[in-house]
Amino acid sequence: MTAYDNLRYNNLANPNTHPGRLFVLAKLAGLNPAPLDTCKVLELGTSEGTNLIGMAVAMPQASFTGVDLAQLPIERGNALLAKLKLSNVALQTGDLLELGAEFRDRHGPFDYILTHGIYGWTPPQVGEKVLELARLCLAPDGVAFVSYNTLPAGHIRKMVRDMLLYHTGGIDDPQERLKSAREFLTVLALGRPEPEYFDAAAADYAATLLKHSDSALFHDDLAPLYQPVHFHEFIDRAAVHGLQYCGEATGYNPPRNLKKEAVEAARQNSGGNFIREQQYLDFLRMRGFRQTLLCHQEIAVKHDWSPSDIAGCFAHTTAVEVTEHNFTSADNTRMSTSHPVPVTLMRRLIDSRPCSIQVTTEDAPVALELFKVGVIELRGEPSIAKAGAPGESQYPVASPLARQQIEMGESVVTTLWHRPLEIADDKSRRALLLLNGTRNREILSRALECSREVLDAEIATLGRLSLLVE
Repeated sequence: MTAYDNLRYNNLANPNTHPGRLFVLAKLAGLNPAPLDTCKVLELGTSEGTNLIGMAVAMPQASFTGVDLAQLPIERGNALLAKLKLSNVALQTGDLLELGAEFRDRHGPFDYILTHGIYGWTPPQVGEKVLELARLCLAPDGVAFVSYNTLPAGHIRKMVRDMLLYHTGGIDDPQERLKSAREFLTVLALGRPEPEYFDAAAADYAATLLKHSDSALFHDDLAPLYQPVHFHEFIDRAAVHGLQYCGEATGYNPPRNLKKEAVEAARQNSGGNFIREQQYLDFLRMRGFRQTLLCHQEIAVKHDWSPSDIAGCFAHTTAVEVTEHNFTSADNTRMSTSHPVPVTLMRRLIDSRPCSIQVTTEDAPVALELFKVGVIELRGEPSIAKAGAPGESQYPVASPLARQQIEMGESVVTTLWHRPLEIADDKSRRALLLLNGTRNREILSRALECSREVLDAEIATLGRLSLLVE
């Protein structure tokens, strides 16, 4: 039994790991990524496989393999696969340390390898094995996604963790341990009337942890191991395994919230070395987390993005225009501009939702800038694969995965954009369960005890949230 067998981990879709996004980032880095419709994806530490299953529902011709040491999460994932009747996902229990050439020959090579929540949270030999498997199992132009916590900001987290581990030492029951941890954090978050630097940092981070779910608090900040690393140290370890840096899954990595003098100093101190420059920027921004993309060392990687590389890709947005010329995305990324070119493209994307727009050569420069800012998403495939806006059918159909997640009592579902979305409203939850294609709108309005106008508005909303297939 592992800790993940004893207390369930909140296994959610991670949009930054989606092959469609990684395809675009690989192209921008100068790689020649494999076609998405037949790509092969491996996730190490897959838990219940929710991340892979969300991809597989929308990419039926691609294949997905997930491995995890914990048995119960894999069993739950396979139960969901059976209900969905998905045949392009394989979830298996296994020890990463035992995987090697035989596993690659049987399942790979893989175009995308995903590892989230392992590096730095497990013994060092497991982190090394992640990099070894990435080199061994990646296709020639494949991309590996590895998330990890970084220094120097990681020192603050470790400081609070050490206090928590001391306070909860000797408590074995997960719920009692969580209760004790929250009691201590509540006191720590009070801080002092006239705090010094360390006092303020500890109190601020304690207040942040109090907002975390039980799952995140238990499996992250009460985990037995936590070993953040400097960015340059991680890149050095990747190089030992024949891998190199090709970017971040978060996309463009600008030196935001830094004075020009600080950015210039970082560039001067780097001596033209891109890795050193990134490290100095981590110092200056106190960056605590990275989602790094790696590829084989033999590839000539470029770090200057070109608009021509995204022509033919597909753009969509979760943003809304809150006031004229002011846009806010679902991730609370904000952009304000009165320039007619980006405003026009943003409005086109909002009006086309949930369908995406193929990026033309003319649109590519502004689309790339909007992608850098983070207010639009670029994918290598359409966000909705069929013509016409879902939700227009007289017999509307919700995503089978979202329906199953609601049926299983989950509060968060996976959209067809591969984003986690909380469905707290009972009416919306009931509607999703009923939208299986066997009921027309008249029957649905009676079942939901609402008018046609209310029903049509609800279905339109679900469609725009990318929860409907018809």
